[in-house]
Amino acid sequence: MRGLTILDFVPLFLAAVCLPLALSLIEPNGVYGVRTSATFASEDAWYRANSISGWCGLVAGLAGFAFNWRLSRNPVDDKQSKRRGLVVVLVVAAAMTIPGLLAA
Repeated sequence: MRGLTILDFVPLFLAAVCLPLALSLIEPNGVYGVRTSATFASEDAWYRANSISGWCGLVAGLAGFAFNWRLSRNPVDDKQSKRRGLVVVLVVAAAMTIPGLLAA
């Protein structure tokens, strides 16, 4: 058993970042959320794309953290553990980005 590392908590952080988007609490802005010409075209498009992206990111982040927690209980070497953690972070990032772009 190796224990959790900081990298293992990144999906949980991403889930927390996605929560306000999922709940449509973030108004159109140039810093936070799915920012494309399509989402800036109307508030409805902004909230739809960011809500979808937020929910997908929230679910993926929680699932990614659960996956990392489960992996932390298996004996693996440190290099393999970091590689798995990075893959999980990339999958979560894709899961929170792609649906919002497709919805825009």
